[in-house]
Amino acid sequence: MKIIIRLLVMGFIGFGLVGCTPCFCDHYIFSEVDGVVHLNGKPLPNVEVIQYYRSEEYNQSATNPTTTDNQGKFHFPAVTKYAFFGYPVEPVNEQKITIVHNNTEYKGWWYFKHNYDDNGEIDKKISLTCDLSAPDQEREGRSGPVAGICDF
Repeated sequence: MKIIIRLLVMGFIGFGLVGCTPCFCDHYIFSEVDGVVHLNGKPLPNVEVIQYYRSEEYNQSATNPTTTDNQGKFHFPAVTKYAFFGYPVEPVNEQKITIVHNNTEYKGWWYFKHNYDDNGEIDKKISLTCDLSAPDQEREGRSGPVAGICDF
């Protein structure tokens, strides 16, 4: 048992020497998202909403589709990875939410997240209002612009 404890301690010291620190925490690749899709203020039911993310550090990407309910609402749970160690790198997490209505794709949310914080995209819970008649524009995120038609 003493040998195992010594090996663990030596491992933590070794990781600390190369800039790694124990974390034992969730890394948020894409924070939880709630939203509503409408056209000129009228909620749109049964609209496809697609979440896409790509994490450079974890070499992982995924596409998660959902459909709006009768009130035009949609939800995506947080995408996390459990981390044993924190590394001295700046994460690059590409995030997209695309809305598909009448065979037309709308750019709802496009962002590059450079942290692993919960709600680290805009420093608050992501609650989107996506009007398909709105122009594509940039809004301020924590580490750069958030592009798309969705307000937050």
